[in-house]
This record gives sequence, structure tokens and C-alpha cells, in this order.
Amino acid sequence: FKNIYFDRTPVQNLDESMNMTGIQVQARFGLPEQDPFEGFSDVSTLVSVGTKVTYGPGGSITRTLSHDANSPLDRIIVNLRIPALAQQDASSGALKGNSVSYEIYITPNGGSPSLEVTNTISEKFTSPAEKTHSIVLPPSGHPYQVKVVRTTPDSTSPSNQNDIYFQGYTEVVDVKLTYPYRAVMALKAYAKQFGASIPVRGY
Repeated sequence: FKNIYFDRTPVQNLDESMNMTGIQVQARFGLPEQDPFEGFSDVSTLVSVGTKVTYGPGGSITRTLSHDANSPLDRIIVNLRIPALAQQDASSGALKGNSVSYEIYITPNGGSPSLEVTNTISEKFTSPAEKTHSIVLPPSGHPYQVKVVRTTPDSTSPSNQNDIYFQGYTEVVDVKLTYPYRAVMALKAYAKQFGASIPVRGY
């Protein structure tokens, strides 16, 4: 980490102290046979949905994934958005935490729905937050459908905020690239450490 720089700042100082956290690095040194990078080898397509998910049979949101026989999907990343998660105490007026539960199903072509995700978010926040789930698809069954189901009853009061939206999903095709005879570095870092800009990397 001492020889990896973001905006001319080393990830790690000579005294072993860290200037940044959560940095992940993978290196390939130009051999004729190299392992593919883990977590970097994919081709992805983002699909927007932006629809509110409500409680009950008519409130779930379903979308059909795209299908290409020459490049079938390997997995999808489901993106959910919660505008706020809080409830106001009736007596004191103070804001407290709240919760919302949901499920995500995958249905193969001609098959039965498979429950892939069951989750409850229990927190307190008043600005939008997002939650993602990566789901591996079985090798056969295209085209698939993805369905998001809200299992918490809908709020009936403005003081009880726990709406949830199916914001979109990313269709992913894994591609194992090995970069023979090339020296390559792959980096992952928490974007919030660098504000709104993409840092310049140096080695």
C-alpha cells in the first residue's frame, strides 16, 4: 500500500499508518498465464424501474430480464431505495427508528418462483438510502423474471415513514479476462473518501 497513490497521497505511510481505509488491490505482473481478477470481470447493463412497492398481491413489482442466447446473464444486482425510515413519537414528537421488510423472487422461464432474498431494514434516517442485493442466476431458465415484494403493511400515517421503491437492477454477464503479457492493477475504494471526483491513481 505504500507504493499506491490516490491524488499523490499514499494509501499507507512509511510509519505503517493509513491515510485511507477499505482499499482493496489485486495485481497481475504480465505473465503469459494469469488468473482473472475477482470482482472486476463483468459486463453490466443498468435498467431503471423507479416504482414504489406496496403491501399485498397487487403491490409487488415484477420485471422480465433481457435475454441473449449468445451471452446469457450470470447474475443481477437489485437496487432498492428507501426515501426515509423513521416514525414520530405521538407523545414527545421525537423521531425514532423504523423498519421495513421485503422479499425478492426469481422466476425462470416456465418455472416456479424462487425466494432469493428475505430482509428487514431497521434503522433511523430522514434522507434517501439505497440497498443492493446481488443474486446469482441458475445456468438455465432464461428469460428470468425478478419480483420485489413488500411484506410490511403500508404506512397509513405521515409520521410513519417506511416507503420502499424498486429503483432498478443491473444485468451482469461475467467475463473472465486474464490480460496475458500485461501488468495490470485492479483497485477498489470507498468513493465517499474522495468526494465527487475520481482520484488520479499512481504507483
